[in-house]
Amino acid sequence: MGKVIDVSNAERPTRYLQDGSMGPQEESLAFRAQFPKEANKYGWLQREVLFPQRTAPVNPNQFEVNDWDELTQHLKEYAKTLGADDVGVADMNENFTFTD
Repeated sequence: MGKVIDVSNAERPTRYLQDGSMGPQEESLAFRAQFPKEANKYGWLQREVLFPQRTAPVNPNQFEVNDWDELTQHLKEYAKTLGADDVGVADMNENFTFTD
């Protein structure tokens, strides 16, 4: 195993551009200006479809998980039916998620 790095005091990152390269910021406008007009549909798709899904409402039909191993195995098998060749599940460290 390689060098172990202590991340226990890591600070959570903040996004610089909230809506990526499709936002109204001056940097975004300059970046988008290099693309042909046909590429605007991609920007629209990001703004109107993909970005709103990041803050989608939580499903009200929640249930208590009694067997995490069984649920993990089910999710792995389901992902493979969708075409995944390999599926892994790991613990999530909140220090590596964005604050916003």
